[in-house]
Amino acid sequence: MGLMAQDSETIWARFNVMIVANSIIVAAIVVLLTSRLLLPLVTTILPFVGFIICLMWYLMMHRAFDYQLYLKRSALELEQRYLRPVKTIARGRMFADGNEVTLSVDGRPTKMRMRLLSGLLRAESISYIVVVLFALLYLCVEIQVILN
Repeated sequence: MGLMAQDSETIWARFNVMIVANSIIVAAIVVLLTSRLLLPLVTTILPFVGFIICLMWYLMMHRAFDYQLYLKRSALELEQRYLRPVKTIARGRMFADGNEVTLSVDGRPTKMRMRLLSGLLRAESISYIVVVLFALLYLCVEIQVILN
């Protein structure tokens, strides 16, 4: 579990770095487009650079989430092979999929289910949406710069 937690922290640290990098690029584009400085080469190149960074960001996140999935499935394999009747990983997967799970707390069964809003989008999907939104922003700015 420690390796999965560490890997998760690494994923979100990378995500945060890319958010900051993209925010800086967006801020630079806004400053250039609203200032009196006419730097057409820079205002044309920055959205392109931002789009390329988004592409790398997407690929980096995709690889990281694949590796995290591998770690989860490996932990599940170990749990099933060596830790029966422990069901922490297996039950966690069922819970994440929206199924009801039963835990025994203080000798009493406790039923749990992921709340509706919590299960609508997973963190992985939301992170991809953020990347795509930045990429679309860069494409729109690039088109606007080219048309003007």
